[in-house]
Amino acid sequence: MSRKFMRRLVLMSGCSLIAATAAHAQEADPAAPAPEEDVSREIIVTGTQIQGAKINDVLPVPVLDEVDIANVAATSGDELFRSIPQAGGVAFNEQNDTTVNNARGDAASINLRDLGTGNTLLLINGRRMVLNPGFQTELLVPVVSPDTNEIAPGSVRRIEVLRDGASAIYGADAVAGVVNTVLRGNRKGGFIEGEWRTSEGTTLETHSIAGGYGVDFAGGKANFTVYGGYFHETGLPSSARGYSADDDRRSLVVGTPLFSRTPLNDDDFYLQPSTQTGCRINLPNGLCARPGITPDVPVRYNTNFGTTLISEKTRYNAMALLNYEFSSSLEAYFEGSYYRSESERNITPAAILSAVPVGSRRNAYWNPCGPVTFPGGAANPNRIGGTTIPTTGAD
Repeated sequence: MSRKFMRRLVLMSGCSLIAATAAHAQEADPAAPAPEEDVSREIIVTGTQIQGAKINDVLPVPVLDEVDIANVAATSGDELFRSIPQAGGVAFNEQNDTTVNNARGDAASINLRDLGTGNTLLLINGRRMVLNPGFQTELLVPVVSPDTNEIAPGSVRRIEVLRDGASAIYGADAVAGVVNTVLRGNRKGGFIEGEWRTSEGTTLETHSIAGGYGVDFAGGKANFTVYGGYFHETGLPSSARGYSADDDRRSLVVGTPLFSRTPLNDDDFYLQPSTQTGCRINLPNGLCARPGITPDVPVRYNTNFGTTLISEKTRYNAMALLNYEFSSSLEAYFEGSYYRSESERNITPAAILSAVPVGSRRNAYWNPCGPVTFPGGAANPNRIGGTTIPTTGAD
């Protein structure tokens, strides 16, 4: 009994030693782990101290970074801000000539979520932009807006868009949201870039050049950065494109009921060539009077004749950024900008308001309803014949 027990004990001890040795060797030579990929991203926090503001939640802020801005390749602030996904139609611009109360010159704006001009607050480095001195009427309300073309090309580092909760933080002028433009300060070195564009089949050309330069001084405590830009566009008349050459766009709806439909009812007369149909009263010099106040299509005046589709403009931009760090808790800064533009555009001529009557005295020379003879005895060459108008004329 004792021999068998001793053999089993020795055998079991040997197995234990072998297992322990193998385990020890495994721990001594472990496989080298694969290095983990660095997936960390830069986190940028933008804050503004507003006394009295109560912010309890974190609000989403979409950002256009330098890569997005480079892909847009904008030559003006207007082009850059139109690339914001949340931007709506821009009515405050140099091409809007619907009424005489619209903006003039090289002006542009931002309209977040299409809530109307003037409802979006524009900031530069967290500070409000100066409003453009012009204004226009939208929905019977005068509106004002900063001019986005004042921002020099190439000077923008990123654009931050605050959509929700902006009015609770910044006030009533941020109902649609806030757009904060962060400039590229503390630049070291410089750059210069140019661009030339042309529109196929037209004389429209665009030339632009932009550049910037920055330098450190005072032992790296200070930096001075300057940006500049020049932009010129030759302009394009309305006659260069088929869709804008004539305000009669019936050719776009041929074969539909809209081709010959007009919603207006007339109760007066207008002048037309006597070769046209519908003449009621024959007049000298190949003219006649036809009932109505809306001329027939063949004799309507083309209000787009001689107008400009894209205005000719020249723009100069400059921007300077200076900062000096006195300590880790104290820094002085300076931000200045220069903007000048010249714009030339032909718009639709103003028409007589239909709500305001136009009067003419009976003895006026060009009054077709005037007397047969003037007080001096001279015959009235403009008197309409074949009517029941008194010989003494009518006002």
